[in-house]
Amino acid sequence: MNKQVASINTEIETVRLVRKADIPQLKNVLDSSGLFSSELLDDLIADFLSKENSKDYWFTCEVDGNAVSIGCAELEAHTKGTYRLLGIGVHKHFEKRGLAKKTMIHMEKHLAALGGRILIVETIKAEGFEVLKDLYYRLGLQIEGTIKDFHDEGVDKVIFKKRLDK
Repeated sequence: MNKQVASINTEIETVRLVRKADIPQLKNVLDSSGLFSSELLDDLIADFLSKENSKDYWFTCEVDGNAVSIGCAELEAHTKGTYRLLGIGVHKHFEKRGLAKKTMIHMEKHLAALGGRILIVETIKAEGFEVLKDLYYRLGLQIEGTIKDFHDEGVDKVIFKKRLDK
């Protein structure tokens, strides 16, 4: 992937739904970004890849034919059009190029077309939170609420929200 970074001016970027053939490259994205363990991907994405009526949606940004980002959202149970962002990450060689934002914009449009009204993100206020908060703000999300001491004493749950239907 380092050679691809050098040819930045000639790259073609496309955001799309994940395909089964993307799995090895997406595992590299996960290992690089630290979003979550790549060992979990096969189980997490199985429903999306095998069921036509899956309630979760997986996206990637492809650069010159290589999957370099990953994003996932799922429909919240017992809601009408509320989706929860489960994660978004970019391979470290492709960071700071706006690919997370491109992936997110595509994901939002896709979810809105499915009748999505709201996108939420739940996270914890802990070490590294300010970096996450800045990313979510850049992606257009705002803090909707905080539940103090949710995970443990001094470890708050923070909920971000963005309207998809406006």
